[in-house]
Amino acid sequence: MDSIEHGFAKAEVSWASAMMLQVLRNWAWLERSQWFSRKRLIEIQNRNLKRVLRHAYEKVPFYYRTYEAAGLSRFEEMDAIRITQLPIVTKDVFRAAPLQERTAVDVAADSCMPLVTSGTSGQAVKVLQDPYSAAYREALNLRLLWAYGVKPLDRICRVRLRVRPELAVALAERHGVWGYLRRRFSRTLLSAGDIGDHVDFCSTWKPAVLFAAGSYCRALMDMCERLGRRLSFKVVITTGEMSDRSTRNRISEEFNAEVFDHYGIEEVGSIAWECPTHTGHHINSDSLVVELLRNGEPVDGNEPGEVHVTSFHSQATPIIRYSTGDVASQSDEECPCGRGLPLFRNLEGRILDFVLTIDGRYISPMAVMLALDDSCGISSFKVTQREDFTIEVLATTNEKKVERVIQSAQQSCRQLFGKTPVSISIVDRIETPSMRKFRQVESQLTHRTST
Repeated sequence: MDSIEHGFAKAEVSWASAMMLQVLRNWAWLERSQWFSRKRLIEIQNRNLKRVLRHAYEKVPFYYRTYEAAGLSRFEEMDAIRITQLPIVTKDVFRAAPLQERTAVDVAADSCMPLVTSGTSGQAVKVLQDPYSAAYREALNLRLLWAYGVKPLDRICRVRLRVRPELAVALAERHGVWGYLRRRFSRTLLSAGDIGDHVDFCSTWKPAVLFAAGSYCRALMDMCERLGRRLSFKVVITTGEMSDRSTRNRISEEFNAEVFDHYGIEEVGSIAWECPTHTGHHINSDSLVVELLRNGEPVDGNEPGEVHVTSFHSQATPIIRYSTGDVASQSDEECPCGRGLPLFRNLEGRILDFVLTIDGRYISPMAVMLALDDSCGISSFKVTQREDFTIEVLATTNEKKVERVIQSAQQSCRQLFGKTPVSISIVDRIETPSMRKFRQVESQLTHRTST
C-alpha cells in the first residue's frame, strides 16, 4: 500500500528496475484488493484524495491559483463527499492554461511522456505522463486482463488512432525487464495503416488479445472477408468509442473471441472495464473518484450525468474534478462477481453526440444504437445531425429488398426522433476516419442547451 501512495521506492535500484517493481507491486495490491467492501473503498478514496489535493495545491501553479481564488487552502477535512466544494475543471479551462502551469514544479519533464487527446470534439488536451502514472496504468491494465483470463505471456496487440513518431515507444516499454516483456509480448498497430498488412501480421504473430476500437474491428473483419482469411483471438477488448450490439456479436462470432468493453480517456487512462459477467462496467474507484453531474450538481440515483474524474496516480499533470464530456449512469446494485467495485449501468457516449430533436428532447447515442440495431436488415450505420437539426442516416445492408430496410429504419427513426427531419440512405460501405475516433452517432450542432 505504501508503494501506491508514495511512488517509486528509494532503494538502490535503477530507474528501469524501479519501474518494473512498481508495476508489479501496484498490480499485486490491486489484484489482492479487487474484492472491496464499500467502507474500504471510501477509506482508500478519502486518504488518496487528501494526498492528491495537497500535492496539486503545493506543486502545481494552475491548481494553486484555482483553489486560492475559491478560498481553499486546507484539505484535511476533504473527502469524496465534500469534493463538490472544489471547482470543476473543463477541457476548455484546462487546455487554455499552459502545460508548464499545469505541471508539478518538482517533476523532471525529460522523464515524462507527452500525451495528447484525439480532440474528436475539437478539444485536444496535452498532459505529461510520469513514470509512476505509467506504472499504475500498467497495473490497472494487468488487473482487467487477469480478470478476463489472459495469462502473463499471452501476446497482446493494441491498435491506436495515432502515435507521434518520436513517442512511438510507450514509457513502460523503454527500459529494463518490464520494458523487455512489453516489447516482446505487446505490439502496437496504427488504425490508419494498411488493414491488409494487419491481417498478415495477426495471422503470423497470433496475438491472444486485441485492444481496438469497434470501428477498427469492423474494418479488420471486412478485410478478412475480402481476403478469404480468418483470425482468432482469445479476447477482444473494445475501447476508444462505443460499440453497438451487432458489432460486438459479429466480433465474437468471426474472431471466435469473448468481447469486453473498456472505458478510459488519454488524460487519466483506465476509468472502467466491463465485468467478466457482463453485468456492467466496474469503476476503478480505488484509483480515482468518479462523479456524475448535471449542471454542476450530483445526479440522483440511477440518473445519467456527465462524468467527472479525479485521478490518484497522475502526479506530473494532476487531473482533479475534470469534465470528460462523456455521459453515464451508475448502478446501485451489487455485482454478482463479488468484486465490490461500483458499476456503471450505462455508458451513453459524449455529450456532444446526443441528438437534439426539434421539440427539445435529447436522445442518447445508446438509444439511437438500440433503435437501429432492432431495425430489420441493417448491418451497420452512421448517424449525423446537421447544424439545421436534420438527421442523416447512412446504412449498409445485405438484404436484396432495400426499400423494406429503409421503411423499417424510417419507422424506428419516427418513433425515436418524432417530427425531426430524417434522411436514410443505403450505401455500399461507411467510411471510417483514420486519424480520429469514429463517432457512430455524431451531432454537428454548435448551439445547444445543457443536458
